Amino acid sequence: MARFEALSAGARELLDPLVTISSISQLAIGSGVGSLGTWGSAGWIAANRAIYVPFRISRAITVVNMFIINGVTANGNVDIGIYNDSLAAVWRAGSTAQSGTDAVQFFAVANQALAAGMYYMGLVMASATQTTVLRTTTNVNRLRAYGIVQEASALPLPATMTPAALASAFIPLFGLSTRSVV
Repeated sequence: MARFEALSAGARELLDPLVTISSISQLAIGSGVGSLGTWGSAGWIAANRAIYVPFRISRAITVVNMFIINGVTANGNVDIGIYNDSLAAVWRAGSTAQSGTDAVQFFAVANQALAAGMYYMGLVMASATQTTVLRTTTNVNRLRAYGIVQEASALPLPATMTPAALASAFIPLFGLSTRSVV
């Protein structure tokens, strides 16, 4: 570790692994998702409903991309963002046209620094006919135990999230990255 720390910042970046944190990664809900339902392209649960998935980082990172995995129908607007543990927005894309079917949609983030700590990634879609890749389950209580919350009407994502108990048993596949992946 001392050798790594002694390297210049540029050299450390070359050695530092790509950090991708998705809604199902070990830094979010982790391995518990393995026994939850099935993956597939499915309609968003309700128009303008935001889903917030908690994640924790143990060291500072700089986010350069956020992403969603679009399903078979892309026909409305989405917003994606990051919130701190005080529920305040750190970064939001703003209402953006969903683009690309069966494809990853990236949102460029202008090098948003995040200190070690607890955060939420948020995602909202304008219409229940828009699709994304998600995992459905019959156990909403398990998702609530992971800390996943929702907000009933949140497009665009608000400056301060107002979380409510999750009402639907699904988790969309979305996240962030510390390196450009496109």
